[in-house]
Amino acid sequence: MQPLSVQILHTGGHYPELVEQHLRSQGAPVTAYELSADAFEALDDPQRALPPELGAADVVIAIALPPGLITALPPLLADTQGRALLVPVEDPAWVRAGLERQLQGLCKTAGLECAVPMPFCALAGSGEVIRAFCEQYHLGRPRLELEVADGVVTAARCIRGAPCGLTHWVAERLPDTPIDEVVERAKVLHHSRPCMASMALMRDLGDTLMHVSLDIMRRAAASAVRRAQGGSVIRKRP
Repeated sequence: MQPLSVQILHTGGHYPELVEQHLRSQGAPVTAYELSADAFEALDDPQRALPPELGAADVVIAIALPPGLITALPPLLADTQGRALLVPVEDPAWVRAGLERQLQGLCKTAGLECAVPMPFCALAGSGEVIRAFCEQYHLGRPRLELEVADGVVTAARCIRGAPCGLTHWVAERLPDTPIDEVVERAKVLHHSRPCMASMALMRDLGDTLMHVSLDIMRRAAASAVRRAQGGSVIRKRP
C-alpha cells in the first residue's frame, strides 16, 4: 500500500508541532497548516479560514479547531482525496459534549472514517483507512517490546505509540533499567518530556486526560514487562 498522506490543521502551539515531527519521523508525507486568528471569526464562511488544498491528503487531523470549523470539515472533504478525519482531544475544551456524536454522523454522511480519540494515544483503528494509518506509522494505544538480560533491559522498541512521539521517546530511555523498575521509570519519563494532555477534569470520564494518558503508558509498560519475563524477545522488522 502507498504511504497514506496526512494534512494537519491547527491553530498553533507546541502540541501540533510534536505530532507533525513524529509523523515525519515515521515516514508519513505530512503537510501542516496553522490557521490564522481569523479562523474563529469565519464560522459563517468556513472555507475562508481553511486552506484551499484541504482534502489533498488521505488523512486529515484537526487539532484544537473551533467547533464550527470541525463540523464544516466532513462535507468539505466529501468530494476530495480525504478518506479519514481524526479529531484528537488533549483538552476538554477542544471537543465539547455532543460534538463527537454530531461529527460521527456528519462523517458517515460524507463517506469518511472518523475517530475522536481522548487522548490521542488512545487512537484505535476503527476502519480500513485508520487501521492502515496506525499500522504504517506505528501509532495508537502504546505497545512496547523489551529485551532483558540478567534482570536489566538491554533493548526496548515502541511497536505502537502516541502520535506525539512520547511513547517512542520513553522506549529510547528504558535500556539499562532493571526490569522490576520499568513501570515506575516509564511513569517518570511520561512526565519528564512531558505529556501534553490536560489536567482539566473530563466529566464523562471522571478523570483528567493526563491521568488517562499516564494509565495507558503504565499499562503498556506493565504488559511489556510481563511478556519479557515470559521469554519474549524483540524481533527484527522484515
